[in-house]
Amino acid sequence: MCLIIDANAASEVAATPSTKAAKPILQWMRKPKGQLAVGGHLTEELRKTPFLILLTEMFRSGMVVTYSRAAIEAAQSALAARKICVSDDLHILALAQVSGARVIFSRDKKTWQRLRKPSRIAAVWSHI
Repeated sequence: MCLIIDANAASEVAATPSTKAAKPILQWMRKPKGQLAVGGHLTEELRKTPFLILLTEMFRSGMVVTYSRAAIEAAQSALAARKICVSDDLHILALAQVSGARVIFSRDKKTWQRLRKPSRIAAVWSHI
């Protein structure tokens, strides 16, 4: 199973010491099956953060699963057309949809408040 780390929370994972909120993420990533899902716009965002060093090591260790930009953008367009959630992070939701990731570490409160309704959450993952 993959998890997604949003660029707005990546510095918490990369910090020494990591934040309290990031500790479970780091523990999970150290597990043999712990993998990070990346791709498309998120990859570009993560390259601009202090998390880049850790991300590079994770790539080298085989802990990163990269998803195609085309698949993510197609899912993002579909989410935008369905107007499930107005967000500047639809690429994160699209990556979750494409990868099947169920854990997203993010500090984007607006997006997650809008997705609190179970029907909206189900709509994001409805294709799975």
